[in-house]
Amino acid sequence: MLTGLRVTSKKGSVTLELGDTEPLDELFAQFSDKGLSLPAGCAVILDAGARPLAASELERLIGLLAARRLYPKAIRSTSTLTLEAAKRLGFYERAERDNPAKVVHGLLRSGDVLEEERSIVFLGDVNPGGEIISAQDVFVLGSLRGSVWAGKGQGNDSKALVYALAFSPMLVRVGPLLARSEDGPPSSKPRKTKSPEIALIRDGRIEVVEHSGDLAAWLERS
Repeated sequence: MLTGLRVTSKKGSVTLELGDTEPLDELFAQFSDKGLSLPAGCAVILDAGARPLAASELERLIGLLAARRLYPKAIRSTSTLTLEAAKRLGFYERAERDNPAKVVHGLLRSGDVLEEERSIVFLGDVNPGGEIISAQDVFVLGSLRGSVWAGKGQGNDSKALVYALAFSPMLVRVGPLLARSEDGPPSSKPRKTKSPEIALIRDGRIEVVEHSGDLAAWLERS
């Protein structure tokens, strides 16, 4: 029984209204309930109303939706905390612009180029010769062995980042800065790790740092 969740379908998209009073753990349980009937493969508008959600809580909701092949195209809320959390997760334009992160499944081979103005979440591998370009952030949930440019068009104070589960790009650019594999790792330490890694601008240069644990929490602290 959906005591706090309201589902509205319209023209190929689904709006999920979370309500303001349902305990969050109960909402999580509802999303995890195999008996909950939701159409798969649809664009989703997630309406949190006045409910304050931290980035880690919003990330968990998005993960539960993704398990059902549902991907938010917008996050609506009247809560400043929730809107800031949405921004942290790539929903920079807020709900009124309907411009969330672009989620792409597949494999980028040599010569393939994926370019977006919004953040990109790529579920797959980027082979040498493949390239991802975004005006915002790039998240590769796979092996990054090609080239990547996050924060295209942004200046030296770019807050863009590149995240990859297996990070060994031929070339990485963040904002106006560039680092090549032959230059050696931009991190101050040798990178012999199986942990995900993040490339970002620190002290006027590209630095690569290991990441483990909660990505949303890391973004909140950075």
